[in-house]
Amino acid sequence: NPAYDNDSYFFWSEGGQNVTIQMWKNGGSLDTYLSLYDELGNLVASDDDSGEGADSLIANAYLPSSGFYHVVARGFSSSTGNYRIKQTLGVA
Repeated sequence: NPAYDNDSYFFWSEGGQNVTIQMWKNGGSLDTYLSLYDELGNLVASDDDSGEGADSLIANAYLPSSGFYHVVARGFSSSTGNYRIKQTLGVA
């Protein structure tokens, strides 16, 4: 990924669910960074280094309303590299 590149992912959630999103470095100098927005563009959660090492983890973020949610995966600052991402929905 080029420096300052943002990758977007979208998912649907019923209101009252929790989501956990993990992002792992898979090579390069990547320092992962995650942001989660509701469908109105309001920031729900963000994370830089709550996972292992410089990996990102948004754990059990509460999703209060039904709708599409937007995940932005990127490198912190100008760091680059490949990554893996996993999203898990659960009951609040």
